[in-house]
Amino acid sequence: MNDTKPDKPLLIIKRARRFYGPFYAVVKILQFYIAIVFIMLDKPYAPIVGWVMLIGLFYA
Repeated sequence: MNDTKPDKPLLIIKRARRFYGPFYAVVKILQFYIAIVFIMLDKPYAPIVGWVMLIGLFYA
């Protein structure tokens, strides 16, 4: 067996990070709009869920 390091890395992290930023922003925008919709619903527990989602938006 050859115990030397390979010439090429097995995983390139930069490519994954470049995609993560815009994807994270889209998820947070969707979470904001869904929280607003839940706050406006007339169901008994929907506004509570909406406010929890809205507060949770700033924790992650």
